[in-house]
Amino acid sequence: VLPTVCVVGLRTGIELLRQHDAVLDTPPARFSGYIDQGFVRYMPPEEHAEYWRAMRKGVTGAILREAEPDISTIVRRELAQPGPTGATTDRIACVVLLRLLFGIPPDHPDMERVVALYRVIDPRRAWRSRRRRVLAAIEETEAIIRGRGPGGFFRAALEAGDDTVDERVLLRNFVLLNHTAGGDLGGLLAWIVRMLTDHPAWVERVRADERPSGLARRIAQETLRLEQSEFLTRRATEHIHWDGYLIPKGWRLRICVRESHRSPAVFADPDIFDPDRFVPTPPSRDDYSPFGVTSTRTSCLGEPLTLTVGRIFVEELVRFDWSVVNDGPREFSGFHWRPSRRFRVALAPR
Repeated sequence: VLPTVCVVGLRTGIELLRQHDAVLDTPPARFSGYIDQGFVRYMPPEEHAEYWRAMRKGVTGAILREAEPDISTIVRRELAQPGPTGATTDRIACVVLLRLLFGIPPDHPDMERVVALYRVIDPRRAWRSRRRRVLAAIEETEAIIRGRGPGGFFRAALEAGDDTVDERVLLRNFVLLNHTAGGDLGGLLAWIVRMLTDHPAWVERVRADERPSGLARRIAQETLRLEQSEFLTRRATEHIHWDGYLIPKGWRLRICVRESHRSPAVFADPDIFDPDRFVPTPPSRDDYSPFGVTSTRTSCLGEPLTLTVGRIFVEELVRFDWSVVNDGPREFSGFHWRPSRRFRVALAPR
């Protein structure tokens, strides 16, 4: 176990990251080794800036808005299928991201094969597989994407990049982004089901709202506040002297986001599920930051995507009636806490 300094309080943690960003790095995850230049989050600063800029320009609101009817179709179709809640939300996240990242329509004949390859590549499972098997799944995914032609966010990022951006490196980043983001998004959707199951009055409020999008988005935001956004982690590359403390070189720094989001100094009744706390004035990014810190490389490309998919998921979910048929205590997935793998609801269209 590596020695770690934990900071509770987003304002304090963000200021620490901003002051000492030059001597903090992000310890690379194992899956980064599947890319010659590394996953964008772990690239050296200059390369990170080039690829992050291209990817940021590629993740456009226009593509997201154009895909909304397909996202609704995917969510509605998958919710109508029987299965464990976590597996259903993971599949929704995978299919939605394939539509957004690469423009693969939900009914495309390659979709099921790419979803099957996703299960091999998924970092939550891949550590149990041989590297050769995971690499073969990545390469087959890339061949399918190249065969049908670039689309979605990847195509837009490719067009936004300059000569310093290698197409192969960019594509592999997007392939692995599907899998890193998919776990987070699937977990969020599972928590939304859990939250609305435990707080049915909010289901009725969405159903009664003539324009439910705002409330549905706030439900996703409040779910992120309470669950799924857990911590930021960095590593000190030099000794850091800060506020009377010494953080030794090589130690980890953990900004405790989840605990900070539950601070009674920032949020009234912080442990209560209350989506209306985001109106009329939402909290500042120094108090509520489920997508990382915008002034450092921990910032997230997927904030609009996540909130859009979360909002659509809520709007489609309330079209069903449901009841819990199996349950269990929350579990740690290796990256986040999630509802129990036994948690299962039976849904019926209204």
